[in-house]
Amino acid sequence: DKIEDPAQRALLMLRLGQSYRRAGKLAEASGALAKVLEAETQPYVRDSARSELIQVWHGQGELAARVAEFEARAKKNPGDVDALRVLGMAYATVLQKPEKAIPYYQKLVAADPGQFGLAWQLGNLYFQARQYEEGVAYFRKLVEQMPSRKAEMYERIASGYASLGKKQDALAWAEKMVGEVTEKTPHIYEQQAHLFGRISEDARAVASFQKAIEVATSTAQRQQVRYSLANFQIARKKLSEGRELLEQLQSEEMPEQLKKQVATLLETVERQLDPSKAVPAPAPAHPPAK
Repeated sequence: DKIEDPAQRALLMLRLGQSYRRAGKLAEASGALAKVLEAETQPYVRDSARSELIQVWHGQGELAARVAEFEARAKKNPGDVDALRVLGMAYATVLQKPEKAIPYYQKLVAADPGQFGLAWQLGNLYFQARQYEEGVAYFRKLVEQMPSRKAEMYERIASGYASLGKKQDALAWAEKMVGEVTEKTPHIYEQQAHLFGRISEDARAVASFQKAIEVATSTAQRQQVRYSLANFQIARKKLSEGRELLEQLQSEEMPEQLKKQVATLLETVERQLDPSKAVPAPAPAHPPAK
């Protein structure tokens, strides 16, 4: 009550609602989050509140009734953005029915075509619904509308073609993803590596991981990419190569979290290379009944 700025109050109310939900106080969470949606605040805060409310309704066993209520609202007023957002989010997340979320996001994108977050979500929903042809066509069109985000779009297009089994198209767009951007980051090379891996171009994938290591600007970045490369090699059953990378990493100073990940993966590799190192199953407490 002491904060005069409505947007700041709404943000604090969102945090309160989230805390209530985590504590299992769903009625209190619902009340706090409803106030966020009534306030004048930033779109991302409202979306966060909607997402939290969907989780609360699910926990209360009310989600089906709430969805029916918002569907009635959207039918009565097709331009009801709040209803469209809630329905799209509910079907895309908790209800796990991306094909039902798509029409709502299509309406939201049509109403606000410059909103990248909405457009991106719609494209990914096509893929989640296994509508790969539609997803590829959509992202190719989106590149023309938002050329500043083309690297992200190219990755999605390549991924869509990979899902369709169109290897040459996937390969071409994976190459474009790096070739047509000015700033070459470790992240973009890692994405390219994973795309090459999906279409069984393992040598190209390893080369992309190596490029990611080269362009990394810190030791921590390089270590993270090397760990990803080790993971890739192990997934490809190249256990000796993966172990060598992990042993090199283990000899270096690194963040605690990465150190634990390296140790865990190395232990897994050692067991695969030498099954005798596997931890034996504990003996039963009592002999089995005859």
